Amino acid sequence: MTTPPIPDHSEAFWGPVLGNSHPEHHLADDHEVLVVGAGIVGLTTALLLARRGVDVAVVDASRPGSGTTSRSTAKATLLHGTLSGTIRRKHGADAVRHYVMANRSGQDLIRDTCDGGVDTQIRDSWTYATTRKGADAVLQEQEALAEAGLPAELAEPSELPFATEAAVRLRDQLQINPSQYLAALQAELVAMSVPIAWPYRVTGIDSHEGRLRATSTQGLSTTARWIVLATLLPFPLRTLMFATATPQRSYAMACRIESPLPLGMYLSADSPTHSLRTGLSPSGEELLLVGGHGHPVGKKLPASQHLQGLADWTHEQFGVREFTHRWSAQDFRSSDSLPQVGPSPLGPPRVLMATGFGKWGITNGSAAAQILAGYVTDELPEWGRLYRPRITSGLSGWRQLVVQNADVAAHLAKGWLLEPRLATDGNAVRRDLPVPEAESTVDGVRRVCSAVCTHLGGIVRWNDAENSWDCPLHGSRFGPDGSVLSGPATEPLRMIANGVSSGQRQ
Repeated sequence: MTTPPIPDHSEAFWGPVLGNSHPEHHLADDHEVLVVGAGIVGLTTALLLARRGVDVAVVDASRPGSGTTSRSTAKATLLHGTLSGTIRRKHGADAVRHYVMANRSGQDLIRDTCDGGVDTQIRDSWTYATTRKGADAVLQEQEALAEAGLPAELAEPSELPFATEAAVRLRDQLQINPSQYLAALQAELVAMSVPIAWPYRVTGIDSHEGRLRATSTQGLSTTARWIVLATLLPFPLRTLMFATATPQRSYAMACRIESPLPLGMYLSADSPTHSLRTGLSPSGEELLLVGGHGHPVGKKLPASQHLQGLADWTHEQFGVREFTHRWSAQDFRSSDSLPQVGPSPLGPPRVLMATGFGKWGITNGSAAAQILAGYVTDELPEWGRLYRPRITSGLSGWRQLVVQNADVAAHLAKGWLLEPRLATDGNAVRRDLPVPEAESTVDGVRRVCSAVCTHLGGIVRWNDAENSWDCPLHGSRFGPDGSVLSGPATEPLRMIANGVSSGQRQ
């Protein structure tokens, strides 16, 4: 049976984000607004502000557009699985109405920005179920969307090669090429002379002479009246937001199949989830994109079992001739199922944040940018208050918050107290004094780092699907050499040994 190819970045499929091949370093000493993060939220926020004449700059730890957005399957749809039904159950019908309004506004912004320069397709969007439990969730989703004014209809999908118990369809939704979309955002910012500086990982924010000051590991220091943290979680601030969101990794693969291509956008209501859409490769070939089989970061390991499970399901349902690309993505899910966008709790005044998109960051991220820009210009949309940051809301949200943080505490204790975790491939956390060590061998190079996450002291675990050290507490990820791949950690793991593997400890 064909297995997925070796890890590669999603840009190998979607194409590179244009215009970012060389770092930029031209931030001024002071700006009205500094946006940290150059994904869909950060670039869109900067663009909306620049269009209104606001002095804005963008800074990122890596190449603009190289994060979660470009690793998305980029479904710009208002049908978000079974999320609207969940929101109605937790927060009521009014919350669903505002959630739909927010995402419709985000979708409209995407349509306008895509005009002429981005590969897009108009497709029907589906949520389907193959179990009775999933069918109940599908019915609740259709009711919630209809109540919010969307023409969602129960229907039977005819192009799937398997039977379904129930399905809801929302016609004429949008799917896009995320790299091309980010390139369009960046190109307009460059044309407006908006600075985009990288690679600078912001490690500190404080108040300085009546302004906010941001500092980075590379020595950058700039001040601003407003700082927007478009960084999945609002690091480097130590707010309580990391306690309200669960980090999730999920996988995607492009493949040639024996079956006819299903042209709709599909997402299962059952677990593990399966996401389907088509996409154009760089050569112009239309391939099937399959995603899903997500899991909490650093948990339910080995990670390769989830990737293989997704591949096996695709083989079984569609008859894969060849997997051509694969990649993974990370996002955070809020404990109460609603995104959190606005003033950062417990942070300095005029620090704004956006998190908790639950893998629906294309339309939600575009809506979030309108909220963030609205706070700066005092033009907050009516629906923006639904997303205002909070610890949680409602009994179910508090229950989920307690459960997820009890799980964090358990993994913290487990990481420090249990016996060493050995691995047959030579990559393992080993108990040593004064702290555990993370030992890996990749491409013949053996490295030993501290196993203690530099965010809040969790013990990292080896991700064999991506050759990374992942923290099960709040989702920080590190390379084999200890370098930070994604936050909330801002400092690398301490390197202990580095060299060609000889089978002996150095």
